[in-house]
Amino acid sequence: MKFTVRNPVKPERSLELEGLVDTGAHFTQVPQTLVDPIGVTAFGSRRVQYADGTVVTKPVSSAEVLGAFTLEGLHLGIDPVRKTLIPLIIPQV
Repeated sequence: MKFTVRNPVKPERSLELEGLVDTGAHFTQVPQTLVDPIGVTAFGSRRVQYADGTVVTKPVSSAEVLGAFTLEGLHLGIDPVRKTLIPLIIPQV
């Protein structure tokens, strides 16, 4: 999936990347060496746990990621058992 990472303070500074979508991930992980040129810098760190149980400390930055909410925007979810897209039911208000 192609997506754009943009510096939130200077939106004209951005880069386009291609990566995989992990439906179980809570954060987007991009190597610091890729976002350094657009001025995205770490403001702290956070301990994270990977699916294999490994726990590491990673730097945390703030950036706009465009394209990451495509499925939600289309009201689609993922059925992990059947490995297919499913329609999300949006309650009527």
